[in-house]
Amino acid sequence: MNRLTEHDGQGNWALKGVPWKDLRAGKTITEPIQEILYGALWKLKEYEDIGLSPEETYQLRNEQESCYGVSPAEDEKNKESQERKKIIELLNDIQKILDEEGAEEFEDLRKSKKKEIFDLLYEAIPEIDMDGDSDGCYIQFEPIDGFTIVLFSSAEYMESEAIRDTLTSLQVNTTEHNEATFEEALEWLERADNR
Repeated sequence: MNRLTEHDGQGNWALKGVPWKDLRAGKTITEPIQEILYGALWKLKEYEDIGLSPEETYQLRNEQESCYGVSPAEDEKNKESQERKKIIELLNDIQKILDEEGAEEFEDLRKSKKKEIFDLLYEAIPEIDMDGDSDGCYIQFEPIDGFTIVLFSSAEYMESEAIRDTLTSLQVNTTEHNEATFEEALEWLERADNR
């Protein structure tokens, strides 16, 4: 599960990416904060739709641990490790396409190869976000916290097929590197797996 809250060294909690001072009365809610708040409220809605109280959720977690001998935290860590391995394979597959085409950058690829990469990402990573305007659109894949792959497009409509047909560039971001190289992204993923 991608956490929406975080704790500092003193145990204080906050909504990830939103300092408390930005939520005080009279403050203007910026677009990035609006998106984070919307995401948090959406997840709250999903939890409420499940219909379980926090106490019932804790009880289920304890039952899982006693039945399977794996704590939910360990199970979550194993899932995250598997996700990171899947992403590493995906990045290697993309790099292989670039190498086979003799392309150093996504922009150098033929349209059919750009579509092939789009399809790889779209099938492998169900967590997506789209946005855009008349100048173009993007589709962002966020398989784990702190890691995104963004495909940019000259499409005028935020539809996956329109974006797929007009891809212009690819960007990988980690918490350490905005616009990371594949090598930097792979190093970040491997370090995260060893924590």
